[in-house]
Amino acid sequence: VRVFYQQSGEGPDVVLVHAVTSNQAVWVFSGLPEAIAAEGYRVTTYDLRGHGMSERPPTGYTSAVMAKD
Repeated sequence: VRVFYQQSGEGPDVVLVHAVTSNQAVWVFSGLPEAIAAEGYRVTTYDLRGHGMSERPPTGYTSAVMAKD
């Protein structure tokens, strides 16, 4: 499954996961990734499968499958 993601900053990793009814743009428009990156972290935001710009396969929408993505 192709998963769309964006990263900013350098340092220890912080991953922001959006709610099931949203996509990674919620983080981008909030300014939170840049604020965290400014504190010395590498921030990753991504779209869960079937959301935003990620691939939309016909199955695999359980939390266990999306965690494996």
